[in-house]
Amino acid sequence: MSEGIGEDRYIRVYKVPPAGQEGKFPKGGSTFTPNLTLEPPVAQQLREIAARAPPSSGRAVLANVKPLSSKHRLQVVKLSPGDAVEGYWPDDDEWLAATVSEEHDDGSFRIVWEADASESDVPANYVRRLDDVGLAGVEMSVETMDEALEKRRSLPKYAKLGLKREDLPAFKQRVEVVEKVRDNQVVLLSGETGCGKSTQVPQIILDASPNAKILVMQPRKIAAVTLAERIAAERCQLVGQEVGYQVPFDTKGYKSKLIFATLGVFRKRMLTDPDLAGITHVVFDEVHERDRLADFNMISSRSVKTPHRSKSCADECHAATGNLRGVLFGCGKTCYSRARFPSKSAVPG
Repeated sequence: MSEGIGEDRYIRVYKVPPAGQEGKFPKGGSTFTPNLTLEPPVAQQLREIAARAPPSSGRAVLANVKPLSSKHRLQVVKLSPGDAVEGYWPDDDEWLAATVSEEHDDGSFRIVWEADASESDVPANYVRRLDDVGLAGVEMSVETMDEALEKRRSLPKYAKLGLKREDLPAFKQRVEVVEKVRDNQVVLLSGETGCGKSTQVPQIILDASPNAKILVMQPRKIAAVTLAERIAAERCQLVGQEVGYQVPFDTKGYKSKLIFATLGVFRKRMLTDPDLAGITHVVFDEVHERDRLADFNMISSRSVKTPHRSKSCADECHAATGNLRGVLFGCGKTCYSRARFPSKSAVPG
């Protein structure tokens, strides 16, 4: 029974109905069974559906259950029994180590929790592989970058922009760029305007790490669009394939691996997806302009506490926490000459 008013309101529980309340409780321990009457056509339809239904296995159907939080909406991946994974535990809103023991016909999984060896049946999007992109980070190698470059050099369209691209200081220091981004969580790149920071470094990271998902911040809409178009042309592709952009009222290549976005679009994403699910590198361009929105975005990105993701920030500054790699590009008070495209420096996170 509920008693009291306002903050003093409380619930009183009785083992037996109090005097005057007996009529509200079933007698003799019986349970209430509603009298449900269906029209004959409806009842017949239900009987036909029940007759066609497969026999029950006794296991709850979980494949269509969705995580409540938007930050846990991951793409369903192919898993096999024995795979090491992380399972989502909604009670504590966290991911815990587990192993896949069985895959069910409806796409859900039975997993064994590492902590206590107990088993649970979970929907497919409550499970993520430890080495998935954006979860355990992505491999970067100079060899992979060189292989991608050689394949692109063999394309007829590459000759049109290839020579100009390969003459840029940023391209000539591509090996050092890969090593710095790979070995440091936060990297600062500084160079004179025109040295190739904005156009070369993001695609150098992508060539060295084909499974990466890179988000590049630009302070202006026109810069985000034109850079995406230029890089797509250098890669002999159309905008929307590997390279895309997200700006106010216009998006191309939402699922592209390299996406240029305005600061406002990034802020909106941080508010709805604070963990930057699926993003491996974040690049902030022109951070030396010290725009309020840029500062807000960098501070927000530093609060990402996922130790299984990598993040990059290009052109002014590369900042992140955990294993998220960040690269920042910029031209500070002292600008280096074109020929000297500055060395990358690790910056504490």
